[in-house]
Amino acid sequence: MSRRSQLAIVLIIGLLLLGIGLYILLQPILSQRQSAQAPALPSAVQPYSPPGQASTSTSTATPTPVVAPSTPVDAKIVLLEQKARATVERIGSGSSGDGFLGYADVMDALTSAGRTAMLAEQKALQKAHPSSGPAFGITTHAVSSHVKNGTIGNATLIAEVQAIQNEDAGDPTKPTARKGKIITVTLVKQSDGGYLIDSLNWADKQI
Repeated sequence: MSRRSQLAIVLIIGLLLLGIGLYILLQPILSQRQSAQAPALPSAVQPYSPPGQASTSTSTATPTPVVAPSTPVDAKIVLLEQKARATVERIGSGSSGDGFLGYADVMDALTSAGRTAMLAEQKALQKAHPSSGPAFGITTHAVSSHVKNGTIGNATLIAEVQAIQNEDAGDPTKPTARKGKIITVTLVKQSDGGYLIDSLNWADKQI
């Protein structure tokens, strides 16, 4: 073995010994650095809530109340209540100047007996307040209407309409009298299953 080869072997062995020595010396320092690093956060973090205070991390949605849809019977009752209300307002509004024509507007909503009775009422008003005499007018506003007796399918239903009626001397904006009214509306079932108004009974109501 040449002298150069011997020197190379000695140099390699020296470097190995130096590396082993450095590793032994630096190992405590490396261990301290690893222990000083912050621990990894957990995948799910629960925020802190002070005692007595609810956590805001999660929220529970308030259930929306479910409103039951109207049944066909309910819808028909509402329509009848609207018919009673509209009829009261039409025949309860008019003037001597137009011959109280509101009666003519509701004939389709009345039975044969109802039409006969309403035409008699219209003629009585025309006689009491002729167009040639002093101006006279009435205006009726319904404030409520509901079927109080019976249900769809019955031969007869009774609806009650509460209203305010004003009288004037030709100018509806300047009423000369004001009255409360309760009108009992009788509806009679027809052969097709629908209902027509057979009579209206007017009564005063204190206001």
